[in-house]
Amino acid sequence: MLRIRVKHTLFSVAALAALSLAHPAQAVDLGVEGQVYEVIEEDFRVTLMRLVARHDWSTDQEELKESAQDYTKNLPSYMLPRADVTRTRWKDVGIVVSEDIYLPWVDWQSGSVFAPGKVLAAQAGTYLNPIAKMPAAGIERLFIFDGTDPAQMSFARELLKQNVEQLSFMMIAGDVGELSSEVGRPIYHPAPSMLEKFHVEAVPTLIGFGRGPHQGHMAITEIKLPADSSVVKEAWFGLGDAGEVAPPQPAVLTETTPAADQQDAQQDGATE
Repeated sequence: MLRIRVKHTLFSVAALAALSLAHPAQAVDLGVEGQVYEVIEEDFRVTLMRLVARHDWSTDQEELKESAQDYTKNLPSYMLPRADVTRTRWKDVGIVVSEDIYLPWVDWQSGSVFAPGKVLAAQAGTYLNPIAKMPAAGIERLFIFDGTDPAQMSFARELLKQNVEQLSFMMIAGDVGELSSEVGRPIYHPAPSMLEKFHVEAVPTLIGFGRGPHQGHMAITEIKLPADSSVVKEAWFGLGDAGEVAPPQPAVLTETTPAADQQDAQQDGATE
């Protein structure tokens, strides 16, 4: 009997509490408790702006300007020997897939990529070359030189004056910022691993791309100075001298379609 009464009492208390919570509450001003003082501290934002306005920024601006100007002077230099012979070395930039490559299957009606499953894109042992189907004339060339060598700098300046289309410049040593400001165009500086990836062994070097039997191959042409600037155009697709290095044989060769050959020939002829 006692348990029933306790349960009834608890139920009544809970019901009253729920009813009181459901009733709209009203705010009540309880007045001021204790002594209240006016805020006399200045707004921190106003203080900060006043400090900024009072500071003499001329010294800081001069330091920032000098730092920006000195940045390109302090870039790392890469010491490479000067080319002692004009020649082209060939590099096959293709890769041979070591394992099967799968891509998601796409349902073009619904956009789903989950069914029926993955699609085999390249089987292990397949030869892939990203530039094998690209017209060789349409790929940007790169002239790499040492800006601390007067002969190479003079040769590069002559090329810059000619404003050769699709030819970029990269300096492995020297102030790229100063030369860039002088000629009014970007002069690039290589990343640490770039020269190794491009197989640059001597400078000046023209990074080009071959055609015909060397379609899809990188042409690394070293230029012996002194030389006429026309050698760059002659080496645009690589030099076919007797001393050329044959590219490595890929596992699976890709075939160039007649249409691609015709388009490449037309663009090559337009460039020449």
